[in-house]
Parts: sequence; C-alpha cells; structure tokens
Amino acid sequence: MLEQLNLATAIQILQASIAPVVLISGVGLIILSQTNRMAHLTNRIRQMRAEAKRNPEPDLHQQIGLLYQRAKLLRASIIALLLCIFFDALVIFDIFISKIFAIENGVITTVLFASSLLFLIIGLFTFIMDVNRNLSALKIEIES
Repeated sequence: MLEQLNLATAIQILQASIAPVVLISGVGLIILSQTNRMAHLTNRIRQMRAEAKRNPEPDLHQQIGLLYQRAKLLRASIIALLLCIFFDALVIFDIFISKIFAIENGVITTVLFASSLLFLIIGLFTFIMDVNRNLSALKIEIES
C-alpha cells in the first residue's frame, strides 16, 4: 500500500486532516485561557490563606472555599478539553491510517470524533460552571 502513495493521495490525506486540526487549535486557545485562570486562582488562594492566617475572618474562609471549588472545576474542564484534543488526534491518526492502507473504518472515525465532541461539551460546560462560581465568590466579597 505504501508503494502506491503518490502526491495526490498525500494531498487527500492532508485535506481530510484539516478539520480535526482546526478543532485542536481552537480548543488549545480555550485551554490557554483556562490555565491562565487557574494560575491566577491559585495565586489568589495563596494570598487569601496568608491573609486569613494574619486576620482570621469567616468571609475569607468562605471565599477560599469557593475559589478552591472553582479550581476543581477548572481542572475538570482542562482535563476534558485535553481529552478532546487526544481523541481528535486519534481521529487524525485514524484518517491517516485509513487513507494509507485503504481501510474503510468510518465507524471508528465517527466514534473517535463523537468522543472528542463529547469531551469538548463537558469541558465547556464545566467552564460555564466556573464562570458562575466566580460570581458567587464576588457576591460574598461585595456583601462583606
């Protein structure tokens, strides 16, 4: 099969792989945003814990608890989005192998892509939950 690989076939393989690569790029930007949020959140929790040791206030502990919940949500979201990219990479690999060896396995490609989309949805949903928790923490700060 590899002997029959010509330029036209190579171009077809690359064209078939473009859509999953675009998804990887987009999800990568979301992950970048989330890792920045996670870094800021981690630093904020450390600052608030130091402040709570100097000046113990119940509101601070409540805020730290909410921030920690947000960090767990962000972690879940980042993991889900990384799994989205993983399954998307498997789609690209599957397309490549299918084209190279002329194997028709649309079911495998479909299942892999559906898995990628499922993890994308989970990652975005947990990201939305984090945004909502952010407002809860802000509400405590405003009311105190």
